[in-house]
Amino acid sequence: MNGLGDYVRDKSILPLNDQAITVSFGEKIDPDIRLEVQSFYQFIKDKNLSYIIDIVPTYTNVTIFFNRSEINFRTFEKILNEQLDSFSLNDIDLQGKLVHIPVLYDGEDLDRVAKHHSCEVEDVVNRHMSKDYPVYMIGFLPGFPYLGGLDERLITPRLDSPRRSVEAGSVGIANNQTGIYPLESPGGWNLIGRTPVQIYQPELKEPFLFKVGDVVKFYEVNLSEYQHWMAEQKEPKWEWMNHED
Repeated sequence: MNGLGDYVRDKSILPLNDQAITVSFGEKIDPDIRLEVQSFYQFIKDKNLSYIIDIVPTYTNVTIFFNRSEINFRTFEKILNEQLDSFSLNDIDLQGKLVHIPVLYDGEDLDRVAKHHSCEVEDVVNRHMSKDYPVYMIGFLPGFPYLGGLDERLITPRLDSPRRSVEAGSVGIANNQTGIYPLESPGGWNLIGRTPVQIYQPELKEPFLFKVGDVVKFYEVNLSEYQHWMAEQKEPKWEWMNHED
């Protein structure tokens, strides 16, 4: 399925508080760790255990919140250890979609990123579009996707002083990550463009466009296409992915 077989690297269980436990799979952004995190997240989610309130995956761990009125900490910890012992990557059918996101590459920091890497603006754009970006986690703002897999030639530190306001739809780079601002907010990422796609629509039953396990592919549009998309409020193209090798 994924080239790792049954292998799951060293992991640890850490109490977060009296109603949450974190399962850690490592300490760095890594594709194999991502696979383990997302597989275990799906594994626990598929159990549909009544006493679990929420499951939150991040780059390297999964935190599980439980209802103390239904189960105590020690019992839940014991059950979680048993689940880890029975967990196998080969048993998980990861669910995800490939989402194609249009971008108008006119960001305020596009020149800055190009200068940082001693390249042309066109090189920044082409490098950014050349990768498929897995959604490692959702956070910071509702629906904000933290996307891994950035070209090493685009790794750029955050701004020294964050902006007070960043436009919704802005596409940015911070260190070895890229992402999309779902709402207008303060932010310190390097802005390289903007998308007309609304990635957070709170009025919908499913308000977030992205979920952990999805993959994002960026492509360039011009100003006219961007404005047309904004006027039409079109939905992005996407397709379900086959996670099997």
